[in-house]
Amino acid sequence: MKDAAALGSVQDSVAFELMEVAFFHHHCGHDDLAREPYDLAADLLGKNSLKGRMDFEKLDAARAQFLKARYFEKWCRLKADVFKCKA
Repeated sequence: MKDAAALGSVQDSVAFELMEVAFFHHHCGHDDLAREPYDLAADLLGKNSLKGRMDFEKLDAARAQFLKARYFEKWCRLKADVFKCKA
């Protein structure tokens, strides 16, 4: 993804893919793995002020909503850190 970002073309598409990688790691509790793709996505989207903040809604609201629906649509919280699929 770094190489794709360095090419300079289709920056929005690359940024959105990086957002997904960062979103996944962030919501799995691995901010250390989410930091680099998130910051690179912020660079590509021209939102350098958001680097380091992990605010997916402000990075790109539509993409953040898409990712929430993609990863959390069929899951519900039962107890702290316990999830069950809504069949």
